[in-house]
Amino acid sequence: MKLSSLNTIKLKVPLNKLMKTRHVHLEHVYCLLFLLQTDTGIEGQGLLRASTLADINIIENCIHTLFSEKLLQQGFVSPEALWQHLWLHKRNHLQSGYALYALAAIDLAAWDIQAKHENKPLHQLFNIKKDFVVPYGNGGWLTDTHQEMKEDVAWYLDRGCHHFKMRIGCDNDLERIKFLRHTFGNDLTLSVDANQYYDFDSAIEISKRLADFDVAWFEEPLFSNSITELARLAELSPVAIATGENMNCHWAIQDVCTLKAAKILQPDVIYQGGITGFKRSAKIINDANLILGPHLFHELSCSLAGLCDSHYIEHIDFFPEDLFTHDFNIKDGKIKLPKMPGHGVVVPQQAIKKYQLQN
Repeated sequence: MKLSSLNTIKLKVPLNKLMKTRHVHLEHVYCLLFLLQTDTGIEGQGLLRASTLADINIIENCIHTLFSEKLLQQGFVSPEALWQHLWLHKRNHLQSGYALYALAAIDLAAWDIQAKHENKPLHQLFNIKKDFVVPYGNGGWLTDTHQEMKEDVAWYLDRGCHHFKMRIGCDNDLERIKFLRHTFGNDLTLSVDANQYYDFDSAIEISKRLADFDVAWFEEPLFSNSITELARLAELSPVAIATGENMNCHWAIQDVCTLKAAKILQPDVIYQGGITGFKRSAKIINDANLILGPHLFHELSCSLAGLCDSHYIEHIDFFPEDLFTHDFNIKDGKIKLPKMPGHGVVVPQQAIKKYQLQN
């Protein structure tokens, strides 16, 4: 089997809910759909998301200028072999950033091809037995009112999801946490995400206050590259530390595990250069008896979470239902894994036609 052709399609996709980070408010995201064909007629898809069209354009350019020549007519042995071949070819470009995201798109398509070639859903390639995952809810943005947070939590509870993660990093954090605890009680598992907001001293102080509210974990309290400082914090914090979404290789995940800088590791399948890089990180996390909590993209991460014995799945109700063939909605507190061959994150033709950006 050889790789015979490739194509890229740009999409502009409206979000179901406004994403309100500290720096941007997003009503839509841009996506790059990468299509990879084999000479046997199998097509693999790899989907990336970004907040700006400029980001998507750069990633698309990386695919075509760095990798397309190497890909076409390349003998396809396995996704891992292809990933390693491309990584070695352009390793100086692949330490982080756009080229790594381009590699991720290729790798996702390669795994889609492999699973379709073996006529199995992706999770079955990895001998993952369960056909569902239990997600936790995500919201509670810094600018949300109490009523908006209450509605967010209620939305998840109505779907059988009893774990919710909120953002912290503003003057009234404790008031907001207290409100959710008072409103929903201790039956709600509550986690917090600081998005790298604090310095070391303030992170220590806030961690003590978080313990008073039985917070499950304190996510990204410090700059994610400060692993030795995270390890010091993890030793002193009464609340478990979570990190990893901004780490772009399994070596960084290894350092976190070795230094015991976190209990919950949250690699992002795109930032890790695709499923191949993500699998390497998951093995390290599992071998360390720690917890995997993939960052975003639950549509794909749900098929990968079972790589670790202990795991969480992050859910944000972002993408419209018609973007994918499979139904990734939460029902009775669970997300069912795709049953069709491939990774299941398939953008159908009608969605492409609806959301495609014209050049």
